[in-house]
Amino acid sequence: MSKILLIDDDKDILQAIRRYFEAIGYEVFMAENGKDAIEFTESNDWDCIVLDVMLPDMDGFAVCECIRKKSDAPIIFLSCKDEVKDKINGLMSGGDDYMTKPFFLAELEARVHARIRRNAKQTFSIDMDNRTIVAGTRCMVLSQKDFELFMLLYENSDRFFTVEEIGRKIWKEEQVNEANNVAVHIKRLRDKLEGLSLEIGTIQSAYKQGYKFVRS
Repeated sequence: MSKILLIDDDKDILQAIRRYFEAIGYEVFMAENGKDAIEFTESNDWDCIVLDVMLPDMDGFAVCECIRKKSDAPIIFLSCKDEVKDKINGLMSGGDDYMTKPFFLAELEARVHARIRRNAKQTFSIDMDNRTIVAGTRCMVLSQKDFELFMLLYENSDRFFTVEEIGRKIWKEEQVNEANNVAVHIKRLRDKLEGLSLEIGTIQSAYKQGYKFVRS
């Protein structure tokens, strides 16, 4: 589940965004001033931050600069200040995007999703010892067989492996119902990749060819 921080002194806007994003599966936290926002970033890892410019205690550009010293999370400015100089200031202070009010929640969702996806791809890593895949602030811990299957497909991306090949490489001499067993593990991998928004690629299948991993 992706975790986002909303920073705005307008309670109505905060609640509207919170309800929308929670309904589509995000974990949402809110701050109504710059001081609280900066404190939140010191004790939490965020997948994305949505930041207003006009706050009661300090402007959003200064908040962005402070956050940027401690966090690489994507920052999207959301403000009624719509002059070119404001947009430039937002990007120069460390912001990744700038939206103006009024706005459509669906567009904000698309921008948040795109920033999270891009940031996850940039920070993707694999912990071989702990069978863990890390992308951004999210991680996926796999069972031994699931991890071996993932690594087989990932390291040989764009190559199809038949069910029989996968059975020999992963289960070796173990007696298994290959077709059903492989299908179960493939489904579990797909569900985890999709459910945790680890958009590093997809597992594709083709009749009589088997399965392959296609990197994003």
